[in-house]
Amino acid sequence: MGSRISGLEYATLLHKNPATARGLSLSSVAPTPAVPNLASVFEDGVLLPIYHLTSAEADELLYLQQTQSSLDRVRSLRAGERWTTVKAQMTPPTTRKSPISAGFQQLTRRLSWDNQPNFIRATETAIKGETERQMTLAALALTRYQLRHGRLPETLAALIPEFLAVAPGDPMGGNSLSYRPRPNGTFLLYSVGLDGRDDGGDPRPGPGGKPGFWEGLDAVWPDPVESKGEGY
Repeated sequence: MGSRISGLEYATLLHKNPATARGLSLSSVAPTPAVPNLASVFEDGVLLPIYHLTSAEADELLYLQQTQSSLDRVRSLRAGERWTTVKAQMTPPTTRKSPISAGFQQLTRRLSWDNQPNFIRATETAIKGETERQMTLAALALTRYQLRHGRLPETLAALIPEFLAVAPGDPMGGNSLSYRPRPNGTFLLYSVGLDGRDDGGDPRPGPGGKPGFWEGLDAVWPDPVESKGEGY
């Protein structure tokens, strides 16, 4: 919603005060005062009038359509859509393939092409945070269950309603988190990770990858570190 409003504000600037909008992007905090030069005079006197006469309204409509489509895809995550599916259907950030292409796009799509929000990166960051939150809730509930009953539950469903109101979800896979108790009294709790594929709770990174929570084949809740005595 904020990106859509920012885009409309930018479009208003393009219509009412082109000189202020020149060089301004949606990520800018405030416009930088422009110093008139030959390029800015040509842009204000030639390029912007052409844009307003030929493309401005269609460009604004395209921007709103792209933004709405991305917002609809984000909302589908709540309905259980897996992140890999949603990501594939979202509009990726614009890439500049050549100076000629860049010049044409800047002339006809100053709003929808040059100021398109990176919904994919923002949503992925939010989904990672929500997955970590769900795993934290599940790990706490499992520990409380074990303390009260002297053992771990066989399934996450056993935590409801005593410790959780609903089963902890995995936004990456569109289902609940994966879980199984171990014979030694610990548990395996994991999300299928960014690739959406269940690798059985394998935390190892893929070929050439670096170790890390989200770099593993699955995103696995870490096991507690065993104490080795004082000084360790």
